[in-house]
Amino acid sequence: MRPSDQRLLTSSVLTGRPGHICGSDTFDTSNVIMAPDRYSYEGNWLFCMFSEPEVAAARIGFGRGKMDWRDYGLEGVPISESALFCRIEVVAAEGIYAYLFSDPASGRAVESRTDELDVRFRQDGTDLVRLSGWPLSHWHFCNPQDTLEVDLKVQIQDLTVWPDFLMPRNTFGMCVGTSEVAGSIRLENRRIPVSGAAVYDHPRIVVQPNSVAPFGWYLYAPIRFADGTLVASYYSENCLGQKDLVYSAGFLSLADGSRHWLQSCQVRKLKVGEDRLPVCWETELEGPEVLLKYRVEIVPVPLARGWGGADPEVSKGRYVAYPLLMEVEGEAQILGERTRLQCGRGIAEFLVHNELRPKFS
Repeated sequence: MRPSDQRLLTSSVLTGRPGHICGSDTFDTSNVIMAPDRYSYEGNWLFCMFSEPEVAAARIGFGRGKMDWRDYGLEGVPISESALFCRIEVVAAEGIYAYLFSDPASGRAVESRTDELDVRFRQDGTDLVRLSGWPLSHWHFCNPQDTLEVDLKVQIQDLTVWPDFLMPRNTFGMCVGTSEVAGSIRLENRRIPVSGAAVYDHPRIVVQPNSVAPFGWYLYAPIRFADGTLVASYYSENCLGQKDLVYSAGFLSLADGSRHWLQSCQVRKLKVGEDRLPVCWETELEGPEVLLKYRVEIVPVPLARGWGGADPEVSKGRYVAYPLLMEVEGEAQILGERTRLQCGRGIAEFLVHNELRPKFS
């Protein structure tokens, strides 16, 4: 794919030019309001990085609708326009607390407004998902057992439309934004106040054919550094080992309030363990007068407790894609001035085509 790809100019599922960063007060809210009559799939996800020692990070979110799972090498997985997927994953000091839910029909029970961001999913009279408000949003997620709960106020700040990601059977669009978060997390009988920063994303999928090589793998890595700098990057290759030059990019938010779109992302020296999950890698991000370089180490985190699809008795050893806790160090060169990027932390999302054994460089 060439850097001059049409995806740099416009998105087929979102309003706004990819890579153009604006405040939440001017961002087109049609990009985040659910529209199931227009898109095959939509979701809302939050990657949180907290300041408290008891809880390092969390990933919460849901997706409703269909995608063609064959693009990921998953044959036989139901392709349902009424599917619902929900995840609550909290990375605590003692391990991951996780609730995973998926069902091909529960999407019919999701309630959403067409004029504002307001989404609810109830089960047996209990709100398991409630997301409302813009740009100050309230995120409330809990499991049916009422033993895992995340309750956050999320102040959305700056957003950008990401270039579309093309797969043979799916077109994947997304907007990404920075936010401040504060609230509480309940782990069984323990409630923990939390505050910090988060990266928000709203993906949309249209199931349609595209003349592209099959998907290979991707790495999504939102990071917060000690000085408040936030970075969100995507890197992807197809099954032929060719980098997606348009989708592999980054979004930089500095502590002084400046924002930068970094149109080039390169992952190098990616090492994986016996479980086929990353152990470490190096990332280089580049934009106009900006260059970031950093090294990532994955911190092994055990499962402390799982419910639903995260219960080991239910998952039976299947890959459940828990978030990967990152520790990051590096440097930034901005307008010719070098700055250390220290004490970075975040949670990465890594996905490989089910039938692919790629060679990482």
